[in-house]
Amino acid sequence: MKIPVANIYYLLAYAWDKLPESRFTQVNADACATPLDLLAHLLVGGTAHLFKKGLDRSYREQEACMPAIKGKLLVGESLHGLAMLQGKAVCRYDVFDHDVLHNQILKTTLNRLSRVDALDRDVKKAAGNLSLRFHEVHEILLTKPVFSQVRLHRNNRFYGFLIAICELLHDNLLPNERTGKYQFRDFLRDDDQMGRLFEAFVRNFYKRELAGSCKVFRENIAWKSAATDAKAVALLPRMQTDMTLQFEGRKIILETKYYKDVLARHYGIEKLHRDHLSQVFSYLKHQVTPNNAESASAEGILLYATAGQDINVDYPDTLGHQIAVRTLNLADDWKMIRMQLLEILATK
Repeated sequence: MKIPVANIYYLLAYAWDKLPESRFTQVNADACATPLDLLAHLLVGGTAHLFKKGLDRSYREQEACMPAIKGKLLVGESLHGLAMLQGKAVCRYDVFDHDVLHNQILKTTLNRLSRVDALDRDVKKAAGNLSLRFHEVHEILLTKPVFSQVRLHRNNRFYGFLIAICELLHDNLLPNERTGKYQFRDFLRDDDQMGRLFEAFVRNFYKRELAGSCKVFRENIAWKSAATDAKAVALLPRMQTDMTLQFEGRKIILETKYYKDVLARHYGIEKLHRDHLSQVFSYLKHQVTPNNAESASAEGILLYATAGQDINVDYPDTLGHQIAVRTLNLADDWKMIRMQLLEILATK
């Protein structure tokens, strides 16, 4: 699916719920030729902005063997290592410096970017120079769990956007053990990654754009089953919506799909995906309806990401629900995409 790089910028900013922070990077997304160019410019520009503001510092624990007691004396470690016989002690104490996890991730990722052959030479040089400016910061071994260990707060929330970029780069930069360099895997070709990004993009778009008039959340729906056996109930799969939109007097269950082909072929004839329709129908059928008019008349929307194919069909059912199938053309101008997302909810 061919998506303009400028639209990828908005897709990521909304998906990560970092739209305000992303505006500080001052990157012309239209001038970026590839997703890798975009991510590199965003990270380099954002890190340069960080240095202008001042890198974040925090307290962290450190252990060291020293001639004087500082902080907490570790008696066992001091005796075991025979430090006391040398007139020293092992102590644990707090230090306040820049060598914190979010700076370590930035430095390590910038260093990796400087070793990506496909990246513009000037951007690689800028990434390498920025990594050298993290004087007190150590590089670390980046693994997927490391990113979930980052703890940010209101005063350093700008890091959230940059750490999200680092994580996406980590997922898609493949090392060459022979040369020590990296090759970028285009995440736009990975339907699983893009499916998660598209879902988060749509959900956070509505959260931000409809704030105050609509509650947007993921909903767990209970099975309408008479089974009482605990083992049998435990085997039932979880029904969780991609997003539920709760207006006053109106409820919408919206499921997003990111597929190369919106329609499936059955004996050479194009049809909607049966499983996708059945999923939405099941969510509507299992709504808790007693004394709840909104649930009784809940609507379902199947929203497909496309780059040209246009589908706009409705299927009312006999239970009082309606299922709508819509497409969102991610190749359109961003203003058109925004308008389409709002219009999808306006039709009833």
